[in-house]
Amino acid sequence: MAHRLLAVLLAATLFGLALVLAACSSDNNSTTSPSTTSSAGTASTAPGGTTAVCDSLDALRADVKAMSSAGTLAEFQAGFQDAQKDFADLKPAASAAYGPDVDAVQAALKDFGTALDNAGQGGAGNTLQQLGTAAVQVGTAVQQLVTDVPCGPSSSG
Repeated sequence: MAHRLLAVLLAATLFGLALVLAACSSDNNSTTSPSTTSSAGTASTAPGGTTAVCDSLDALRADVKAMSSAGTLAEFQAGFQDAQKDFADLKPAASAAYGPDVDAVQAALKDFGTALDNAGQGGAGNTLQQLGTAAVQVGTAVQQLVTDVPCGPSSSG
């Protein structure tokens, strides 16, 4: 019963996170290269944003968005695990060029994982506050990385 209330309140908190991420993805995020699947060279989606980085970033953004629509603690944990996996794919490709942003995402995911591990300890209010704070940190860190990595068409208007 307390877990259900916690999940509902956390879903509301993460809804705000989804809105932050939706704002990032609303600026022309149409990846129009369906037939260019194997790019082993130095193919670049945009100046500085390699295909591997952009693909991994899209997957991470989708994971964080999915976390925001989870309804149970188990779903939040599953979404978090997916985000960790996709971040692990993104990290080697993006660290050299976007190290500080990558470090910020890693720290935010670590804090969110700690908050998930502590869920149910210290009262529902404390748990919600920790998860809410951690969720906002993840959203903010991912948004900053999305902003800094030049994927897709460069539209500055």
